[in-house]
Amino acid sequence: MGYDTVGLTVSREVTERLEAENARRLLKNRKLSLILDLDQTIVHASWDQRVGDFIKEDTDIRQFNLPGSSVVYYIKLRPGLDHFLKEIEQLYELHIYTMGTRDYAEAVTNEIDPNGSLFKERILSRDESGSVTQKKLQRLFPCDTSMVVVLDDRSDVWSFSANLIRIKPYEFFVGTGDINCPFKKKVTPCSDKIVVAGNHYSAPSRTDDDNELYKMLNILKDVHKNFYDKDEHDKEADVTHIIPKMKLNVLQHVIITFTDVIPQIKDPTLSWIWQMATSFGATCSMDLTGKTTHLIAVKFSSKVKAAREYGHSIHVVTPAWLLDSTSSCGIDDIWDTDSDTVDSPLYNKSWKRKREQESGGESGGDASEDDNESITLAVRRQQRVNKRQKSQLSKVTTASSSQCTSSNNNSDDDLGSLDDLVDILDEALN
Repeated sequence: MGYDTVGLTVSREVTERLEAENARRLLKNRKLSLILDLDQTIVHASWDQRVGDFIKEDTDIRQFNLPGSSVVYYIKLRPGLDHFLKEIEQLYELHIYTMGTRDYAEAVTNEIDPNGSLFKERILSRDESGSVTQKKLQRLFPCDTSMVVVLDDRSDVWSFSANLIRIKPYEFFVGTGDINCPFKKKVTPCSDKIVVAGNHYSAPSRTDDDNELYKMLNILKDVHKNFYDKDEHDKEADVTHIIPKMKLNVLQHVIITFTDVIPQIKDPTLSWIWQMATSFGATCSMDLTGKTTHLIAVKFSSKVKAAREYGHSIHVVTPAWLLDSTSSCGIDDIWDTDSDTVDSPLYNKSWKRKREQESGGESGGDASEDDNESITLAVRRQQRVNKRQKSQLSKVTTASSSQCTSSNNNSDDDLGSLDDLVDILDEALN
């Protein structure tokens, strides 16, 4: 049965029976269920009509119109998608859960699964989900989620579910975030007006070296193996136990100190960024000590100054380093923390020179004392973007802060969501 049966209501008894039958079928076939997001997880979409000038030589860029609309939608398939789907379909029963409309979901699915053999009718859009801001596993699996894995570029819409594996947002069309972002102001696309994030558009990169789906394929295979290596009646045969345990290995030797990231009047252990770090195995503190390996900061502070006096034993990074490290399920390179998503280290001229000397590069020249006292977030990100054709900082959460903010903004400084954090990072960079 598909998910477009709006208004269908069944008793819990019937629901439990149907889920039990589904579980037995999956166990017999040695499969799990995998829920896939669309936008910036396995595809990147744009309605900018100038994209048409660049797609003739790229077979992975598709285009379509939605029913009753003259607007052309362009989608770029994430590199390795075909291989990923063919491999993962052997281990998982595939579902789609998107914030896009039903028409949009079906149009994209038709491009990635033209014969309908992978997803069949297992597609849930915002038209049926009952929410335009949150995704809930219980909408698909109301009774038992022990065999369900989610792959999405956003953890906030899933309320940081234990079933979730977060993937780095895929961004091919520079300047366009997630066109179906639930927190974006609604904009109606039109063929004679370019609608892109920040009124900025760049031609898509000719070289697309994104390899996240290959990483995720290996991780999903590990989850599947861990599940089926256990006895069917073992309580640990549950992805909500398996995935959190796998995450604990990612940052297990990392000791993090926060500065100016978590408000002092709040209990830091209740902050989402603290909980994210500890869920991946990191040890967190508000105090800078000799054991600290990473200082996470958004601006220059006394802790940043103290950390610099330790030399390179303490790595000063932004919260985006943590986002990148956890989404790739591995620690981003310390000295080149210009990861695929964001430029992370705090530095000035002398910091840059020290980085280059200790990493075998050329000297960056002499720095004045004023430079040392005016340390700021890295400003060479745009140079990196031009060189590597990667996205801007605000795309960590799929859209710029001006376009992806909640309608119920709070007056305090609580970093309660990814969007609040990106607002601070964007302000620091501007």
